[in-house]
Amino acid sequence: MRKALKQIITKPQVLKALLTFFAAYIVLTIIWMQVAGIYGYGIEFIASEFVAAAKGVRLDGIVREKDIVTATFCSLKETEYVCVDILTKASAFSTNVPLVLSMLGALFPFLRNRKRAYAEALLILVLFHLLHVSLLETWRLTSEFTGQGIEAANKVRLSAYYFFWGVVEHASMSFVPFLIVTYIFVRFRK
Repeated sequence: MRKALKQIITKPQVLKALLTFFAAYIVLTIIWMQVAGIYGYGIEFIASEFVAAAKGVRLDGIVREKDIVTATFCSLKETEYVCVDILTKASAFSTNVPLVLSMLGALFPFLRNRKRAYAEALLILVLFHLLHVSLLETWRLTSEFTGQGIEAANKVRLSAYYFFWGVVEHASMSFVPFLIVTYIFVRFRK
């Protein structure tokens, strides 16, 4: 096993990959600080449309102020609309993007079919962020509507939303970047 691994990866390649990672991480972090709000707005827009359709409410608008994106959902209660603002920090779910992109950049010499590998990695990352925001908004919206009497109180459903959001939240902070990179390396290595 060791001999096979030594034949695949040599010391100069590892050194080059490490230098690529550190250089890319510094550059991408600086760039990401500028565009994270725009990315967060896009993720919030898609997730909010999905949540509005799933919950049967109207998405009244989405506003971005730097890193914070506010989605306003409205529901008809008797004869008037009741609106709820859900605030989300883009950095809460997207801080791992420079790390993932840097690790993928470091894998460049070790991958075959690079376009497909990077497309799959980015798709997984974006889908994970959409899941994170969707679960967060669903949990907060259900909590607010239950408190205002728009929805019937259901502690099991509310607890399930909170639990699944918590799992996704902790996964995004701890192991998802490494899981994505490991998947790409195993699937597309030369």
